[in-house]
Amino acid sequence: MAKKAFAREDKDDRRRLILATAARLFLEGDGTLPSAARIAAACDLAKGTVYIYFTTKGAIFAALQADGWRGLRDAVDRVTATATGTRDAMVAAIIAGLADHLRHHPELLRLDALGHGVIEPNMAAGELAAFKAGQMTMLTASADRLDQALALPPGKGLKMLLRSYALIRGMWQSLPSSDATDTGFDFHVEVAEALHEYWRGALAGR
Repeated sequence: MAKKAFAREDKDDRRRLILATAARLFLEGDGTLPSAARIAAACDLAKGTVYIYFTTKGAIFAALQADGWRGLRDAVDRVTATATGTRDAMVAAIIAGLADHLRHHPELLRLDALGHGVIEPNMAAGELAAFKAGQMTMLTASADRLDQALALPPGKGLKMLLRSYALIRGMWQSLPSSDATDTGFDFHVEVAEALHEYWRGALAGR
Protein backbone atom coordinates (compact mmCIF):
# COMPACT_ATOMS: atom_id res chain seq x y z
CA MET A 1 0.00 0.00 0.00
CA ALA A 2 1.35 3.42 -0.90
CA LYS A 3 2.57 5.74 1.83
CA LYS A 4 0.48 8.65 3.01
CA ALA A 5 1.10 11.94 1.23
CA PHE A 6 1.80 14.84 3.56
CA ALA A 7 3.75 17.47 1.59
CA ARG A 8 1.92 19.66 -0.89
CA GLU A 9 4.10 18.32 -3.70
CA ASP A 10 3.30 14.75 -2.69
CA LYS A 11 -0.42 15.50 -2.65
CA ASP A 12 -0.21 17.10 -6.10
CA ASP A 13 1.69 14.07 -7.39
CA ARG A 14 -0.92 11.72 -5.97
CA ARG A 15 -3.75 13.72 -7.51
CA ARG A 16 -1.99 13.54 -10.89
CA LEU A 17 -1.47 9.80 -10.43
CA ILE A 18 -5.18 9.28 -9.77
CA LEU A 19 -6.16 11.30 -12.83
CA ALA A 20 -3.59 9.65 -15.12
CA THR A 21 -4.68 6.21 -13.96
CA ALA A 22 -8.35 7.06 -14.44
CA ALA A 23 -7.62 8.24 -17.99
CA ARG A 24 -5.64 5.09 -18.80
CA LEU A 25 -8.32 2.75 -17.44
CA PHE A 26 -11.02 4.65 -19.31
CA LEU A 27 -9.12 4.43 -22.62
CA GLU A 28 -8.42 0.73 -22.12
CA GLY A 29 -12.01 -0.05 -21.16
CA ASP A 30 -15.33 -0.45 -22.92
CA GLY A 31 -16.36 3.20 -22.87
CA THR A 32 -17.82 3.20 -19.36
CA LEU A 33 -16.25 5.02 -16.42
CA PRO A 34 -14.09 2.78 -14.22
CA SER A 35 -15.11 2.72 -10.58
CA ALA A 36 -13.26 4.62 -7.86
CA ALA A 37 -12.35 1.24 -6.33
CA ARG A 38 -10.73 0.09 -9.57
CA ILE A 39 -8.83 3.35 -9.95
CA ALA A 40 -7.64 3.11 -6.34
CA ALA A 41 -6.45 -0.47 -6.80
CA ALA A 42 -4.54 0.45 -9.95
CA CYS A 43 -2.86 3.28 -8.01
CA ASP A 44 -2.07 0.99 -5.07
CA LEU A 45 -4.24 3.20 -2.87
CA ALA A 46 -7.14 2.58 -0.53
CA LYS A 47 -10.51 3.54 -2.01
CA GLY A 48 -10.97 6.03 0.82
CA THR A 49 -7.75 7.80 -0.20
CA VAL A 50 -9.18 8.53 -3.63
CA TYR A 51 -12.17 10.19 -1.97
CA ILE A 52 -9.84 12.50 -0.06
CA TYR A 53 -8.91 14.04 -3.37
CA PHE A 54 -12.22 13.67 -5.22
CA THR A 55 -15.57 13.58 -3.45
CA THR A 56 -17.30 11.52 -6.16
CA LYS A 57 -16.39 9.35 -9.13
CA GLY A 58 -17.87 12.00 -11.38
CA ALA A 59 -15.49 14.57 -9.92
CA ILE A 60 -12.50 12.48 -11.04
CA PHE A 61 -13.61 12.52 -14.65
CA ALA A 62 -14.81 16.13 -14.51
CA ALA A 63 -11.28 17.02 -13.38
CA LEU A 64 -9.88 15.10 -16.35
CA GLN A 65 -12.18 17.07 -18.63
CA ALA A 66 -11.20 20.35 -16.99
CA ASP A 67 -7.50 19.56 -17.39
CA GLY A 68 -8.07 18.61 -21.02
CA TRP A 69 -9.99 21.75 -21.91
CA ARG A 70 -7.47 23.83 -19.97
CA GLY A 71 -4.83 22.44 -22.30
CA LEU A 72 -6.83 23.67 -25.28
CA ARG A 73 -7.09 27.12 -23.74
CA ASP A 74 -3.35 27.04 -23.07
CA ALA A 75 -2.82 26.47 -26.79
CA VAL A 76 -4.66 29.76 -27.40
CA ASP A 77 -2.90 31.58 -24.57
CA ARG A 78 0.59 30.60 -25.72
CA VAL A 79 -0.04 32.48 -28.95
CA THR A 80 -1.96 35.45 -27.58
CA ALA A 81 0.55 36.00 -24.76
CA THR A 82 3.17 37.17 -27.26
CA ALA A 83 0.83 38.31 -30.07
CA THR A 84 3.69 38.38 -32.56
CA GLY A 85 3.46 37.87 -36.30
CA THR A 86 0.56 38.41 -38.66
CA ARG A 87 -3.00 37.57 -37.77
CA ASP A 88 -2.91 34.62 -40.18
CA ALA A 89 0.25 33.30 -38.52
CA MET A 90 -1.29 33.60 -35.05
CA VAL A 91 -4.46 31.82 -36.15
CA ALA A 92 -2.42 29.02 -37.76
CA ALA A 93 -0.40 28.60 -34.56
CA ILE A 94 -3.54 28.50 -32.41
CA ILE A 95 -5.21 25.85 -34.56
CA ALA A 96 -2.03 23.77 -34.74
CA GLY A 97 -1.87 23.86 -30.94
CA LEU A 98 -5.51 22.83 -30.61
CA ALA A 99 -5.12 19.89 -32.98
CA ASP A 100 -1.88 18.78 -31.32
CA HIS A 101 -3.47 18.81 -27.87
CA LEU A 102 -6.44 16.77 -29.07
CA ARG A 103 -4.09 14.26 -30.66
CA HIS A 104 -2.18 13.77 -27.41
CA HIS A 105 -5.27 13.56 -25.19
CA PRO A 106 -7.56 10.99 -26.84
CA GLU A 107 -9.59 10.63 -23.63
CA LEU A 108 -10.85 14.22 -23.77
CA LEU A 109 -13.54 13.99 -26.44
CA ARG A 110 -14.55 10.49 -25.34
CA LEU A 111 -15.18 11.84 -21.86
CA ASP A 112 -16.88 14.92 -23.26
CA ALA A 113 -19.39 12.69 -25.04
CA LEU A 114 -20.32 11.21 -21.65
CA GLY A 115 -20.58 14.56 -19.88
CA HIS A 116 -24.28 15.25 -19.59
CA GLY A 117 -25.48 11.66 -19.45
CA VAL A 118 -22.86 9.94 -17.30
CA ILE A 119 -20.32 12.23 -15.63
CA GLU A 120 -22.56 15.04 -14.41
CA PRO A 121 -25.11 12.69 -12.76
CA ASN A 122 -22.20 11.25 -10.76
CA MET A 123 -21.29 14.67 -9.32
CA ALA A 124 -22.70 16.47 -6.32
CA ALA A 125 -24.76 19.56 -7.20
CA GLY A 126 -22.26 21.95 -5.63
CA GLU A 127 -19.22 20.53 -7.35
CA LEU A 128 -21.02 20.48 -10.71
CA ALA A 129 -21.90 24.17 -10.39
CA ALA A 130 -18.32 25.00 -9.36
CA PHE A 131 -16.94 22.97 -12.28
CA LYS A 132 -19.07 24.81 -14.84
CA ALA A 133 -18.34 28.22 -13.32
CA GLY A 134 -14.61 27.53 -13.32
CA GLN A 135 -14.67 26.42 -16.94
CA MET A 136 -16.46 29.59 -18.04
CA THR A 137 -14.14 31.84 -16.03
CA MET A 138 -11.04 30.38 -17.69
CA LEU A 139 -12.63 30.42 -21.13
CA THR A 140 -13.64 34.07 -20.77
CA ALA A 141 -10.11 35.06 -19.73
CA SER A 142 -8.65 33.33 -22.79
CA ALA A 143 -11.28 34.92 -25.01
CA ASP A 144 -10.43 38.39 -23.72
CA ARG A 145 -6.76 37.83 -24.58
CA LEU A 146 -7.81 36.60 -28.03
CA ASP A 147 -9.81 39.80 -28.57
CA GLN A 148 -6.75 41.88 -27.77
CA ALA A 149 -4.26 39.83 -29.80
CA LEU A 150 -6.41 39.75 -32.95
CA ALA A 151 -7.90 43.24 -32.47
CA LEU A 152 -11.44 41.89 -32.23
CA PRO A 153 -14.48 43.66 -30.81
CA PRO A 154 -15.20 42.69 -27.18
CA GLY A 155 -16.96 39.33 -26.97
CA LYS A 156 -15.99 38.15 -30.44
CA GLY A 157 -13.23 35.90 -29.13
CA LEU A 158 -15.61 34.17 -26.72
CA LYS A 159 -18.06 33.46 -29.54
CA MET A 160 -15.26 32.07 -31.70
CA LEU A 161 -13.96 29.78 -28.96
CA LEU A 162 -17.45 28.50 -28.08
CA ARG A 163 -18.22 27.85 -31.74
CA SER A 164 -14.86 26.15 -32.21
CA TYR A 165 -15.70 23.86 -29.28
CA ALA A 166 -19.07 23.07 -30.86
CA LEU A 167 -17.38 22.33 -34.19
CA ILE A 168 -14.78 20.03 -32.59
CA ARG A 169 -17.42 18.21 -30.55
CA GLY A 170 -19.78 17.87 -33.51
CA MET A 171 -17.10 16.50 -35.81
CA TRP A 172 -16.03 13.99 -33.18
CA GLN A 173 -19.58 12.69 -32.91
CA SER A 174 -20.37 12.70 -36.64
CA LEU A 175 -17.22 11.37 -38.31
CA PRO A 176 -17.35 7.58 -38.71
CA SER A 177 -14.11 7.12 -36.78
CA SER A 178 -11.07 9.05 -35.57
CA ASP A 179 -8.84 6.30 -36.97
CA ALA A 180 -7.68 7.17 -40.48
CA THR A 181 -6.61 3.59 -41.15
CA ASP A 182 -10.21 2.40 -40.74
CA THR A 183 -12.12 5.07 -42.64
CA GLY A 184 -9.79 7.26 -44.65
CA PHE A 185 -10.52 10.12 -42.27
CA ASP A 186 -7.92 11.49 -39.88
CA PHE A 187 -9.97 13.35 -37.28
CA HIS A 188 -7.15 15.69 -36.30
CA VAL A 189 -6.43 16.68 -39.90
CA GLU A 190 -10.14 17.14 -40.63
CA VAL A 191 -10.80 19.21 -37.53
CA ALA A 192 -7.78 21.45 -38.18
CA GLU A 193 -8.99 22.08 -41.74
CA ALA A 194 -12.53 22.84 -40.53
CA LEU A 195 -11.24 25.23 -37.87
CA HIS A 196 -9.13 27.06 -40.44
CA GLU A 197 -12.18 27.46 -42.67
CA TYR A 198 -14.33 28.69 -39.77
CA TRP A 199 -11.73 31.13 -38.42
CA ARG A 200 -11.02 32.55 -41.89
CA GLY A 201 -14.71 33.17 -42.37
CA ALA A 202 -15.20 34.61 -38.89
CA LEU A 203 -12.29 37.02 -39.35
CA ALA A 204 -13.01 37.98 -42.95
CA GLY A 205 -13.08 41.74 -43.40
CA ARG A 206 -11.67 42.44 -39.94
